[in-house]
Amino acid sequence: MGFYGTLVIARCDTLLPSLPEVQSAFGTRVVWPYRRDGGWQLLHLASPFGHQWPTVGAGPAPLAESTGAPALAVWISESSCLQYAAATPDGQSWTAHFANDANADVEWLRARAASLPARRPPAVR
Repeated sequence: MGFYGTLVIARCDTLLPSLPEVQSAFGTRVVWPYRRDGGWQLLHLASPFGHQWPTVGAGPAPLAESTGAPALAVWISESSCLQYAAATPDGQSWTAHFANDANADVEWLRARAASLPARRPPAVR
């Protein structure tokens, strides 16, 4: 059994899990949120409940618009299939799909996130 879930990276003063744009696009099953310097946050969400299935391709656009900063989402399926989607506040977007040896990308994202100075927020309720 591989890893399933979503990673979301965005800059926002408010905790990402509390934003309606995050909840509607990616669900509410937060595994961990991490705050980084400069207001950036990395949010790891488990696969959403059935009624919350994500719209990864459109997900980052409303988030970028509401926060006024770029946003990136990575949906991970079985640790071997990644769907990247990014958006900017001015409406530009980008998507990419990686398969097969994509596990290296997951490990790179985790290593990169771990190397950034972390400021762990209080538990999300």
